[in-house]
Amino acid sequence: MLVRFAGDSSTEIGNEFLPVTLRLGNRDFGGSMSWEKPKRLLDFPDNSPFHGIEVPSDITVTRQLLAEPDPDILSKTWARLTDGTPLITSAARNAGRVVLFHVTPWADWSNLPMSGLFVELWQKILPLASPSNRNDAELRTSLPPQAILDGFGQAHQPDALILPVRTPLPTPNPRHPPGIYGENGQAVALNLGPSLGQIGDNITWPSAISTRKITDQSQIDLAALCLLGALILLLCDALILLAIHHVTLRRNRRSNAFTSILVAVGVAGLGAAILFGSIGSSHAASIQEAALQPRLAYLKTGNAPVDRLSQAGMTGLTEILRRRSAADLNTVDGVNPETDELSFYPLIYWPLVDGQEPFSERARERLNRYLNNGGMILIDSRDREVQPARLRRLLAGLEVPLLDRAPGDHILFRSFYLLDHAYGRFSAPLWLDARPDQRLDGVASVLFGGNDWASAWIIPEGRDEIRSEDISPRQREMAYRFGINLVMYALTGSYKGDQVHLPAILERLGR
Repeated sequence: MLVRFAGDSSTEIGNEFLPVTLRLGNRDFGGSMSWEKPKRLLDFPDNSPFHGIEVPSDITVTRQLLAEPDPDILSKTWARLTDGTPLITSAARNAGRVVLFHVTPWADWSNLPMSGLFVELWQKILPLASPSNRNDAELRTSLPPQAILDGFGQAHQPDALILPVRTPLPTPNPRHPPGIYGENGQAVALNLGPSLGQIGDNITWPSAISTRKITDQSQIDLAALCLLGALILLLCDALILLAIHHVTLRRNRRSNAFTSILVAVGVAGLGAAILFGSIGSSHAASIQEAALQPRLAYLKTGNAPVDRLSQAGMTGLTEILRRRSAADLNTVDGVNPETDELSFYPLIYWPLVDGQEPFSERARERLNRYLNNGGMILIDSRDREVQPARLRRLLAGLEVPLLDRAPGDHILFRSFYLLDHAYGRFSAPLWLDARPDQRLDGVASVLFGGNDWASAWIIPEGRDEIRSEDISPRQREMAYRFGINLVMYALTGSYKGDQVHLPAILERLGR
């Protein structure tokens, strides 16, 4: 698009750079040598992109370029004065457009360039600057997406697959999902409702199908009946045993009574042993379950919202691992190094919170033993900023190695997917062991960053209050991939660093 203004040499330029043919000279009014008064603007015509903008009454014009009469002068006029003469004209030229203001861009011919109306006019002109082969009747504005809605009605930032819309607005589709479109003060809502049919609760089923609503009255709780049946069987078994002993020892009543007492004492002792044994072994059973079924964990901070976010994020990562890999991990655990055994967890996520106190001596001893035996901790400041002083205070007493920025060719970035960053809600650098212990297969035991990984690992299904709405689908997908790489790195160590995998990795990079 070419936008031109009036000037001393305006009439000397060829018609291919002007939307209309101009008369020689200028038209003056409102001066000392003119009988005419300054002119004002009329309302913008229907064919103008400025249609609908209110024209202030204080806009005046004292000098203008006049256009030669033309059969299509009305279709080329976007703004005109009260006497009908054009003030802004436009015409298509090949794949572009020429726009001419019949006044100068200063205040010597008109006060329009110094008014707020001038800014509004440019807000309408700029979206039209893209190439277009449409004629004047089909001239419309292209509106890029600002925020789009997913299938659950949640708004998020659009990605590169979402296309701009043009009026008339299209029916929502995968390339034009419902949402807000526009820029530079222009915005329209692309709604899904008008394109939907009649939605109601009444569903028409085939005549051969009978329907019935499930209510609480139609459900029977069998737990009480099962317990009652077990108690009756236990009593029957006891009566049968007593009858057998009575028949065998009927000649000696004293022996029969003694036998009954022994049976009663034995049954009571067995029941007490089972009860106390189950209570005492509950913790051992949980330890055995944790050892046989690997799972991820997060460090409890005492901050309820942060702990819920950590649990939701690690649960989402576990589900993504189950869908995309052979790692079938169990449910996520929240651990406290003061009381819980940490050696069963290949990866522990530790979110930093404000006001978090340093660990006690017992907790530091457990954490040191966990790291020295091959455990891995991902420390997340969740704010994109790395604060070494804060980290050193929290890690006081822990045997943490020297941390360095993770290089782009680190095994972590190719353990499952080929990546270049530790993607999360943000894409800040990742820090890890500068010199990992070869006794642990060269695997880093401490990783530190601020990308708020838990927020990005949440699976966006349903109306979850703890979801982060500022994460685009592309960013969330990359965060999933980094999470899978991280867990694979924790489970398999430097397996992908073996040279036997180098040809396959180079082949994938070549694609």
